[in-house]
Amino acid sequence: MKDAEALVKFGVMANSETKCMVTLPEEFTITVADEEKWITKLNESENSLAVVAEINGSIVGMIDFHGRSNRKRLAHTGVFGMALYPEFRNEGIGQMLIEALISWAETHKVIRKIGLAVFSTNISAIHLYKKMGFVEEGRRFREVQLSPGEFIDDIMMYRWINPVN
Repeated sequence: MKDAEALVKFGVMANSETKCMVTLPEEFTITVADEEKWITKLNESENSLAVVAEINGSIVGMIDFHGRSNRKRLAHTGVFGMALYPEFRNEGIGQMLIEALISWAETHKVIRKIGLAVFSTNISAIHLYKKMGFVEEGRRFREVQLSPGEFIDDIMMYRWINPVN
């Protein structure tokens, strides 16, 4: 499956960005077979979505959203993660990926709240999320250890979705 191979390659790049990602490069062990299973599961899920941004047939960015629960009281919520190749940041691609997610959520029969977590040091991402209508919901103080003795906060943000139908 071509998509799975391209997504693994993209995942290797994304997780080499140790300043913005939780997973360290040596911890990223996903295989093409793992990715194929993930794609199948994603396609079978009603409350999950993945969108890739491509330039000249190569993946340069990705956003993936997963509904939080199938329990009725939590089914309206979910979280997303996003990554872009460094050379394609600040080009509007991240905004387009978030817009695609919001458009999907606005037509979804259940999803009403989109959440995310972002490192407190990722100022450009925080700026983008605020620009897109996300607000800070909470903060896990000193949650992420970048190196021995160096800790940063993990910020939770969300945006409420108003359905269009």
